[in-house]
Amino acid sequence: MEVIFYFNQSDYRVINKTLSDGESFEGVLRDGCSLMNPSIEFEKADVLRYNYCYIPAFNRYYSVQSIDCVRDGLWLV
Repeated sequence: MEVIFYFNQSDYRVINKTLSDGESFEGVLRDGCSLMNPSIEFEKADVLRYNYCYIPAFNRYYSVQSIDCVRDGLWLV
């Protein structure tokens, strides 16, 4: 699943956000995740520097709430 990550420089309450550093990553959608709070696994540590993302398959933007290390080299966003 493609996810485009950004760095959001605006407050999370601002509607027209200032996004920068857009980069696309391929991730694996976790079983049983919701549309409002999806969980996606990535094998790149580069996702650590981003705080906002867009998922084209859902046509939605999300604020990154947490990034957890599942094991060495595998991140759950």
